[in-house]
Amino acid sequence: MSRTAISRMLKEIRAEFKMDDCLYLDYFPRSHSRFVDILMRIPKLLPARILDIGCGSGIMSIALAKLGYKVFTTDLFSKPYEDHIRKYNIVFQKHNIEVDSLPFKDEWFDLVLFSEVLEHLNYSPLIPLQEIHRVMKKGGRLILTTPNICTLKNALWLLRGKNPIFMDLDRYYIDPKPIIWQDNRPFFQLHTRLYSADELRHLVDVAGLRVKDIHYSYAHGPSNQAQWKKGIHWFLATLLRLTQLSFLGDNILVVAEKE
Repeated sequence: MSRTAISRMLKEIRAEFKMDDCLYLDYFPRSHSRFVDILMRIPKLLPARILDIGCGSGIMSIALAKLGYKVFTTDLFSKPYEDHIRKYNIVFQKHNIEVDSLPFKDEWFDLVLFSEVLEHLNYSPLIPLQEIHRVMKKGGRLILTTPNICTLKNALWLLRGKNPIFMDLDRYYIDPKPIIWQDNRPFFQLHTRLYSADELRHLVDVAGLRVKDIHYSYAHGPSNQAQWKKGIHWFLATLLRLTQLSFLGDNILVVAEKE
């Protein structure tokens, strides 16, 4: 499918959710370009089993199901989107990737999607990535996305003496509202660490996967922000050969393979 067709499909899925849902009003508009970038890089192998870890609202899972894949999902949250996801014959399991082994057998999935989860992990990300390696088939792929720490916006916040990750100290650290998991263990809905592209390459390599490519996604914003960012990045990378400059990419997208 073309980018235009994928974008149209995502907007149709979005329309299934309530208009006052924060997903509809805030998260989807900011994430739309990233969703398209991910779907453009899904191998066109049918039938294929795909695992979406940390599926959230399930927009990506539903899109993959519409494209003909057999989709399995996990998330720490089971509501309010679980029933909606199941309508598409998507297998959903409540699961915490940080403390529990993935409830799937070895070498089961053709592709694992690990999108916007890494930055929320409280402990070492290596163990979850090793679990992902275990359930992937040989030759299977991982698509991982996470916010980019090396952005111009973050640098400007630091120069102003501001924290670029979570500016609201009271909300996230002084008076946080934890998520309670099994055995009364608290987890917090915040970004514990952001990564650079080089750090992600090293982390994925240590987990036993080979990085095939690294891309950058651009968040939508005022004045079609994603498009002008993409244009500047193309100019720097294609014409000036400055391929390591990643300060305009809002999110890093890593494609890796299990050899």
